Amino acid sequence: MADDRVRASGKTTNEEVTAEQAKELTEQPTAELPDERERRFQTTGFSRMKTDWNSEQAQFVRIMHRNIDDQLKKAFADAFALQEELFLLVRTPAMLNGEPIINHDGSVEWKRKQGTGDFDEDWGKLNAKERERFLYQITTRMFVWEQRAAEAWSESMYAKVIWEQQFSSGYDDLPSGSKDTIEGRTARAKMVAAEDQFLAIFKTYYSRKADAIVRSMERLGQRIKDIHVA
Repeated sequence: MADDRVRASGKTTNEEVTAEQAKELTEQPTAELPDERERRFQTTGFSRMKTDWNSEQAQFVRIMHRNIDDQLKKAFADAFALQEELFLLVRTPAMLNGEPIINHDGSVEWKRKQGTGDFDEDWGKLNAKERERFLYQITTRMFVWEQRAAEAWSESMYAKVIWEQQFSSGYDDLPSGSKDTIEGRTARAKMVAAEDQFLAIFKTYYSRKADAIVRSMERLGQRIKDIHVA
């Protein structure tokens, strides 16, 4: 039987729990103060605290990052190509045995300065004609890049809606003989919607990285502009 009792908030328990779980899906973690963290970890189990992924989790995370990056490089291929073309002019490739180091995705590994870790680059290598050309290409393509990022955001929102629907359905679908508690229903709902939750996280991650690409190209264009008018 569905838990359709209306609570003080004006929502049913299902609606409240689903909304809370949806909020946690994309909410940034809250930072702890040092004294709070110290009190929480003053236990005999602190030395056994997990600080990294296990092998299976690490493999999953690597695959997720690689999958996201591959999709982004297809969707924003012109942005990556333009950036690579620009960096070939102003940056120094990292070398190994007299040859430029190439990353797994085919991009060039750039040399960094010792001590600071900054890229070894010289923006003075761009002449006025090249600056105008890059500025033109960035500004004229920004419209398309912003539209692609907006499409990625809409897909992440759709994935979240699907997950919420599955979670809500799992919360209400109580198997015969199961105990009717909020905790029990929530645990079952999480299991039912687990696959859709992973998809929602994946789409949200993709959307945020798409936004980051657009912002990076905006900053790149602004830097070229600042050099051009200086």
